[in-house]
Amino acid sequence: MPLAPQDPEPADSDDVVHAPLKAWSLRSAAMPWIPGSPDLVLPNLELLLRQIAKSPAIDERFQWADSGSETTVRAAVRAFGRSGLLVREASGALRLSSEAEHWLSKPDSSYLMALFHNNVRFFGELLASIQVGTTHEDLRQVAVQEFSLPWETLDQVRRRTTWFRAVGFVELWSSNELVVTDAGRAFLEQIELAVPQIIANVDGISTELAISEPGPIILREIEKLDQASLRNRKRAISYMPGGDPIDVIQQLVALAETPISREKFEQLCSQEFNIAETSAAGSLYSLRAANLLEQVGPTQFRVSEAAKEWLETDDPLDLVRLFHVSFVGVGELLTLMDDVIGAGELARRLEEEYGIERLATNEIARRLRILEAAGLVQRVTQSSYRVLPLGKAFSPTIPLLQLLQEQESHDLAEADGDVGVSERVASRLTELEHELMSSSTDVASTARFERAIAEVLAHLGFSATHIGGPGKTDVLVEAWLAPGSTRTVAVDAKTAANGSKDSLEFNVLREHRKLHKASVSVVVAPGFDGRLVNWAKEEQVVLIAARTLSQVLTLQASYPLPMSELAQIFSIDGVDALRDKWAAVKRQQDIMAEVVAALWRSANNTGHVKASGGALTARDLWLMTMNSEDAASQEEIAEVLDFLASPLISAVDVRKNESKVNAYSALSSPSTVAARLAAMHLAIRGGSRPALDSPIPELSEPQAAASRPPKRTSAPVDGPDPGAVRQWAQTQGIQVSLRGRLPSHLIEKYRRAHRDEGR
Repeated sequence: MPLAPQDPEPADSDDVVHAPLKAWSLRSAAMPWIPGSPDLVLPNLELLLRQIAKSPAIDERFQWADSGSETTVRAAVRAFGRSGLLVREASGALRLSSEAEHWLSKPDSSYLMALFHNNVRFFGELLASIQVGTTHEDLRQVAVQEFSLPWETLDQVRRRTTWFRAVGFVELWSSNELVVTDAGRAFLEQIELAVPQIIANVDGISTELAISEPGPIILREIEKLDQASLRNRKRAISYMPGGDPIDVIQQLVALAETPISREKFEQLCSQEFNIAETSAAGSLYSLRAANLLEQVGPTQFRVSEAAKEWLETDDPLDLVRLFHVSFVGVGELLTLMDDVIGAGELARRLEEEYGIERLATNEIARRLRILEAAGLVQRVTQSSYRVLPLGKAFSPTIPLLQLLQEQESHDLAEADGDVGVSERVASRLTELEHELMSSSTDVASTARFERAIAEVLAHLGFSATHIGGPGKTDVLVEAWLAPGSTRTVAVDAKTAANGSKDSLEFNVLREHRKLHKASVSVVVAPGFDGRLVNWAKEEQVVLIAARTLSQVLTLQASYPLPMSELAQIFSIDGVDALRDKWAAVKRQQDIMAEVVAALWRSANNTGHVKASGGALTARDLWLMTMNSEDAASQEEIAEVLDFLASPLISAVDVRKNESKVNAYSALSSPSTVAARLAAMHLAIRGGSRPALDSPIPELSEPQAAASRPPKRTSAPVDGPDPGAVRQWAQTQGIQVSLRGRLPSHLIEKYRRAHRDEGR
């Protein structure tokens, strides 16, 4: 349901009954539920709607008619879903839709049933499926076989027939047969029905399958997808509360239309869905990872522009598009489901066909829930699915990963490429952070948290080996300190569903430390009880919260420290000690940016050029910046100038002025200085660069030839043979997959080793 939409004037009864039917994918699979027998359903609905009209506060106490059972408005409307009756405000409060207000003012059975039919799947279609002798089980079979609804019980069928019985459109006879009344038949003559062949026939084609166009914001996100960004999408959707995922996500996003603090969001989410606040924290990470929420302050979040666009269209396909942009394998799943298939087999096919490292079955299931809710796939059994015509029609409209055989000829070249390096690094950091935090509370899979820790530590530059298993150290780290000097660290991972660890077996940690001759034991967990922190200090065990390790990842990426200094994270209170060092690096960067900009302005200032050739001394620069907050000293400015004047950088020219003092003038613009530094980064990391002996086209060569796009070819790229790289890795004790894309760092190690051998 959109956030506080501007409702149009309510339509008259005839207009609603004859309104064009929504596309099947836009209708909800869940039928609103009201307790009580059929004769109490409408009075209870009216009572609840009038309560909401009177007071939109969702925690108000509420009492059902006759039964006298008491609940809250929040609990009462939980089963309403996308019924068209309610609108959720940004504050979390509810209000009636214009249609609900119209029905309250002029109770009309056909109006209400038409509203449900336009918003809920298999509602009018169920009524039309009732023939002589039809039972509830017969209708369930029709829903499953003809309309692709994954119903294993009669619950959703009974919900629908209860509403029809409440308005007198259907009767239930003593033989358990359902019979349509004259009023029900008259209603059927006035409404449009979905055609089952179009919905359920996997090979069917129809105008019903026309794919909606995304709005401009979501379209821009889709257009950004190239093969590199598709490969770098996040792996873990993490946690979402139960229920129809589209309804759930709409409710979650509605909490943050205006900026909301992390604490408040988790509190409201916990209350709304009756889940632990740690699970609510997982939901927050999932929404951020899906680009549905954006961070606007240290602990503040709000709805993203892309999410707003989705909420305005209320199109499930837009939600699928956003999940496909953010999470690996979402759209690709649709291409692998021609037959009925389970989550485990889909994970295997994604790996074999697209080179996507094996996803956990629960992550596949989370993707399938979204696709099912959008009408793209059908759940055939509790654990198996197949693609539907809409899914087949949708997958060609979004960018997908190349199949593995198509990737092989390009992977080695792209592994060293310099295109989009910063974007890939940023995407990888986000993925690592998200997986670290979401896995820290996943008590069902401790190995997932162990792998996440190992990947984060490896990304930080440490040699990290995931061991794991009962009674074993989870991650073994070798921290480089100096030539010939390393430090061995035994790391244990501890998940906690409630977000805090309150006990540790210190004797086991001592055994792990002794076994590996480690100098220190480190425990990583979502958080730690205060008493445990004190006990760990007494035992000389280092405790690192997952959020702290995530912050280390972010700070080290922006303000990198030498490995010898970064290794302090494996010391008690070591992270706090490093914050001053990161701050010092940031200060150096800020001073450099300010100096480069000031020199460039001076070089382009007519007055400065006439007076001094645009040159400035360290004192000049100090005087220009001394009034800024936390101003740099002359000594700090001089250090930066000497660095910029080095031949490797060649950003400034240095000469003695009339006072025999070093004066500096710009040789390059700030963007060129940044490009030179970036090029050095690429050279150091072993990235590919164009050869200097490449022939330069003659001036007489036709311009058209130069502008023609290069011909595509399947010839192999210039790079090491993947088989040779795998064989070498195995001899070095490095784990590597038998097929799929080789990591760029492995290719780099292979090349270095063979350069050292003189090859």
